[in-house]
Amino acid sequence: MLVVFLLANCSISKIQSKEISPIELNELLKSKKDIIILDIREPLDYAVGEIEGSKKIPLSEITSRYKEISPKKEIIVFCKSGFKSRYVANFLENKGYKKVKNLSGGVIAWENYKKVLKVEPPKEYASSFTAQIGNGVPSFVLKSIDGKSVDLSSYISKKVIVLFFWVPSAEKSVKELEKLQKIYNDFQKEQVVFFSITRGKEDEISLIRTVLKERNIKIPTLLDPSFEAAKTFRMSSIPEIFLIDQVGILRVAGVQEVDSALREYEGKSFKELLIMARNGEKLPVYKEVYPVEDLIGNKPPDICTEDIKGNKQCLEKIIKKKNIILVFWDITCPHCKKELPLLAKYYKENKTNKNLEMFGITRLPHEDFKTQFNDFIKENEIDFPIIFDKDGQFSKAYKITAIPVFIIVDKSGLIKFVKVGYDENTSLTINKYLK
Repeated sequence: MLVVFLLANCSISKIQSKEISPIELNELLKSKKDIIILDIREPLDYAVGEIEGSKKIPLSEITSRYKEISPKKEIIVFCKSGFKSRYVANFLENKGYKKVKNLSGGVIAWENYKKVLKVEPPKEYASSFTAQIGNGVPSFVLKSIDGKSVDLSSYISKKVIVLFFWVPSAEKSVKELEKLQKIYNDFQKEQVVFFSITRGKEDEISLIRTVLKERNIKIPTLLDPSFEAAKTFRMSSIPEIFLIDQVGILRVAGVQEVDSALREYEGKSFKELLIMARNGEKLPVYKEVYPVEDLIGNKPPDICTEDIKGNKQCLEKIIKKKNIILVFWDITCPHCKKELPLLAKYYKENKTNKNLEMFGITRLPHEDFKTQFNDFIKENEIDFPIIFDKDGQFSKAYKITAIPVFIIVDKSGLIKFVKVGYDENTSLTINKYLK
């Protein structure tokens, strides 16, 4: 394929093409200068956005059609995220084109910057595009603790970027920020830029300044009072660290501890991943890890409590006597409400012939959901015992971090299988483990 050819002939370390940010491109367009804006995206990516007046030559056709472009004009090359276009810019330079620049962050960054133009001043925004591992990242513009505007697109596709989301009132956040500061000290002269990002509402500024001073934090701190950057990066926990590689691709997300071995990334620590990114090495591909899967091959933790009908249910009493399926779910979870009816049907059809018992484990529904909960149980004829996990002890014992989850325990008394998430082939999956 063409992209392989281009990559083979211009490694990351050899890419010397100049970059232009969305802000600079906007100024260039306003100047009415005669330039060529080259869109090298394939048609499937056109829906992401457009730059008016651009010339379209898909990447797959660039080597046969590049002579359509005048070498006398300034050329701005862009793609979806600013990754592939860097190689095309380098390709054109090698063909003798002297005035070529790559649009940092691609059309995603451009579409986001257009939102900035509608919000002046200040230029604070975040994209409707959300960051996803393996894709180019949206940009944002935030104010620093010192009042300066920082545009992430100025660094995308130029440097490795580390984003650390935290809150000054949480000691865990602050301790992890201190650990990150030590890494920052080691990387200050490298091609790496660090930003710590916190909410920073007016009543929090004093505390932020105090923490930064007392803990000797020198990492540039940005303020995100409306959580726009947090939403853009789909932040799900505090603290949380993100790593963007030097070609603008989000490689690491969801990291909460700076120095821990990360099972999702082949056991490497965040610092090890950062070193790999700095060196232009290929990072491990993210793999979702669910702690509940560690229980496979072990005896299940006991559950002994009353079900919603007031009947005493004790797992220990039926272990090795029956096949057992445990289902963790919640009435507010859409996938759970798709999974439960399938399990209820399987239970009804196989309770006797497979000597099967099934338990549904859920938190006590909020007052607003009690009617919905009761109606759901009745409408779907769920007749296996439902147990309320009132204080979360069962979810904790089973290391539940996502739902729905169903766990199969066969007559050996050991957990044989764990399924996290909705499974439209529930019956087939269970039959593999319960003969």
